Amino acid sequence: DGSLWIADTFGSALLRVDPSSGESQAVGLAGQPSDVAFTPNGVWVSFAPAGIARVDPSNPSVTLTQSVGSGPTAVLSAFGSIWATNHFDGTVSRLEPSTGRVEATVSVGEGPNSLGAAAGSLWVTNEFDDSITAIDPTTDTAEPAVRVGGAPASITTDGDGLWLAVGASAAE
Repeated sequence: DGSLWIADTFGSALLRVDPSSGESQAVGLAGQPSDVAFTPNGVWVSFAPAGIARVDPSNPSVTLTQSVGSGPTAVLSAFGSIWATNHFDGTVSRLEPSTGRVEATVSVGEGPNSLGAAAGSLWVTNEFDDSITAIDPTTDTAEPAVRVGGAPASITTDGDGLWLAVGASAAE
């Protein structure tokens, strides 16, 4: 929509910033936000301790909130759904975009913290067990985790490929 959307953790708000003027508008949230995804249905934001909100970008206001698992971090629009990692539960929630209803909760590794979509799968980084997990979005099932040799911090995709940022193992 021509705006920059920022999760303001300390202000417990979602900020809409006009890149030309630098002016910002805050949308108050019921908790501290951690991630933002822009979709045709609105701007989605994950917030602590256990929520996802949808914001109307044309008139910045919260239009929907939904409880998910504990400690939602990443949020991503992919495969016709909104996906959110639940850091403390070791799960990923799949939400229906028009209603916000949780349609599935999938168990993954320990400390899921980032999401990416590639090669027909939703990929999840698991910070505390040094792995990534693929979820089949048609069946909501997780494949066995793949060890990556350190704590994955983030993931991105370029078509069918995955790129990971991996730090020291949480176990070390």
